[in-house]
Amino acid sequence: MHATGRIAETTRLSEIKIDLKDKKILSMLSENSRMPLNAMAKKVRLSRDAVDYRIKRLVRENVIILFFPIINLEKMGYETFHIFFLVDEIDRKKQEELLVFLKSHPNVKNIIEYSDRWDYEIVVVAKTLREFDDIVSQITSKFPQLIFEKEKMQVIKGYTSIHLPLRFYEQSGHRIEHEDDIWKDIKLDGIDMNILKVLCENCRIPSVKIAEKVDLTADAVNYRIKKMLDGNVIRKFTILVNLSALNYHWYTFSLAMKTFTDEHDGKFKQFVRTHPYILRAVKTLGVWDFLLYVVADSPRHFHSTVKEIKQHFSDIIRNHQTLLAYMEHLYVPLPSAVKLEKKE
Repeated sequence: MHATGRIAETTRLSEIKIDLKDKKILSMLSENSRMPLNAMAKKVRLSRDAVDYRIKRLVRENVIILFFPIINLEKMGYETFHIFFLVDEIDRKKQEELLVFLKSHPNVKNIIEYSDRWDYEIVVVAKTLREFDDIVSQITSKFPQLIFEKEKMQVIKGYTSIHLPLRFYEQSGHRIEHEDDIWKDIKLDGIDMNILKVLCENCRIPSVKIAEKVDLTADAVNYRIKKMLDGNVIRKFTILVNLSALNYHWYTFSLAMKTFTDEHDGKFKQFVRTHPYILRAVKTLGVWDFLLYVVADSPRHFHSTVKEIKQHFSDIIRNHQTLLAYMEHLYVPLPSAVKLEKKE
């Protein structure tokens, strides 16, 4: 079975052998998946052909699922929302229909199935709170007998978002670089959107090939990609990695706080950005104040992560919840609902 997301407990591929060179290649691609083969070969101390062979092998063995750009949807006027659903376990056919419906929904970016309190987490993009509410109503009215309960959250801001844990980078000897906070203000047009769509299919595609698809010169394509990087529309180029194949389990850890000051904010940001197993952390508006996406290669490592979080913020944590991910059914870098605003 071919994995479609970062977690697939049914296809844990323990027989795949990943050596230090592979780890270094994965780390470099995670930081810049458009990095030229020659530059990678120099850092890994292999020939260009050897690096190319290893990348193709990692794709063939389903470790690398996708080469893609992380797109800053806020720059296009879109907000991000999370919905957790509890569903009727008896009606498996309806559950399958729900998944098919959500996978084809133009606003859905991400679908994770859990083995805990909630069955599914859906990440949705929308321009307004009202649009998001309409999307939730659309889903719940289509499956009224299936959905027992739901929980909604809006993302206020992000603290960190990486696709391999820092521990993996440390093991590979490759350092991760965090983004700057100062960006140019840029305007996008339809050609930029077409370039983004091509990059979302495979961002290692050469600029010459992109140019053919969007009817530009390769230099013009490179200029526009650089413009989108400088304007933080493209945060960076990365890879979607089958974390199950690397023997990681995925946990979603929710936190509710008693209070949260600017001092706490700085401490929290530093903690999540330097933690070896936290992939993503966002501040949310809703039942929970924070969502943390954590990976661990053993129950002991996850237990120690939870203990660290509770110890560091014991004075302000009011409540917490852990969900164990079973499968990621969908990850879309650029949902089809995302459009540029029409000029008057």
